Amino acid sequence: MRDYATSRSFWGMMFGRLGWATIWWGIISWTPSYLDEALGFDLAALGWGTFLVYGAGVVGQLVAGFWSDRWRSSSPRHNVVMRTILAVSGVGTAVAIFLIPPVTDGAVALALLSAAVFFINFGGLYWSIPALLAPKEQVGTVGGVMNVASSGGGAIAPIAMGFAIGAAGGAYGGAFTFLGVCAIVYLVGSLIIDFERPLARRKAAA
Repeated sequence: MRDYATSRSFWGMMFGRLGWATIWWGIISWTPSYLDEALGFDLAALGWGTFLVYGAGVVGQLVAGFWSDRWRSSSPRHNVVMRTILAVSGVGTAVAIFLIPPVTDGAVALALLSAAVFFINFGGLYWSIPALLAPKEQVGTVGGVMNVASSGGGAIAPIAMGFAIGAAGGAYGGAFTFLGVCAIVYLVGSLIIDFERPLARRKAAA
């Protein structure tokens, strides 16, 4: 436990995952309300709108997985591969989210939300980190601990965004700014991880 607690990569993984989960659950929780209340989508358009947004996430997961597999198979520089892909994810997500607040056109808002979800779902690669960097007998444990950060983001996001929306009298600008800041946390955490060294040293048996 001491090894993990003093591991920069471990804390990068945890904070990166926390930022990722806060964005994901924030968008999942509030996109339907945003499309309805801020942009005036009717019920039919709301359904198609959320389908497009979340469908972009499916594509993002597949693109990131395919990209990382192909690149890693031809390059031994795993830090370059993983940090580049996750940096594209973090920057793309942050830019898309920070552009949303002033938008009043529904099509533009849908495009930006879809872009944000597309890029944030590159973060599905986080599930490869325990298998890549944890000792074989601790892969499940590290994965479970990492998912504590996901649960934390899932708890924080709906509450924080709801508070920001309520404090702004129903405006969503502050809520999306909060998610943009979380995208920066996700980006920084991802870049801290060393993908060429174990998360922690393995102790020799006594």
